[in-house]
Amino acid sequence: MKKVIFYMPNFHHGGAESIMVEVANYFTNNNLEVTFVVVKAEGVLMSKLNKKINIIDLNLENQWLTILKLPFVIRKINADFIFSTMKESNFIAIFSRIISLKNTKNIIREANTVSQQLENETKIHQKVKNKIILYFYKFSHKIIVLSNSMGNDLLSVSKVNKKNLIVIPNFVDIDK
Repeated sequence: MKKVIFYMPNFHHGGAESIMVEVANYFTNNNLEVTFVVVKAEGVLMSKLNKKINIIDLNLENQWLTILKLPFVIRKINADFIFSTMKESNFIAIFSRIISLKNTKNIIREANTVSQQLENETKIHQKVKNKIILYFYKFSHKIIVLSNSMGNDLLSVSKVNKKNLIVIPNFVDIDK
């Protein structure tokens, strides 16, 4: 059975978080072993999780401290994949996988037009942080973008390999 780690800060309601819960439930219903690793296990979306999904609560006050714990979780679970969304979470998942020294594959989801984010940053430390995050994107195995134009935008501001991009638009479950 394939093992998948989903990493995100918490289960508070948001678009990215809702997508992660939907995908995790889908994977669980299709016989993958799913574990959520979260900075804080709190938020309304916890009630939407399939009961078979494991939750590891790192119980941290700051998402960046996850870098000290996530590599050990990756080693312990020995997951085939780690899935993340949102740029800071993506960086943490990629960096943690690298230092875990495991063959886990990173799948990240970028749901923003990155060039606009870079352009809108006014503080130097934010610009530097975003450049570092983008540098590490090239170490992910697959990058999900929401459209071809978002993929082209990401290619224009980073060194990711085009063959690693996958376009998957946001979905809406019309049965709910």
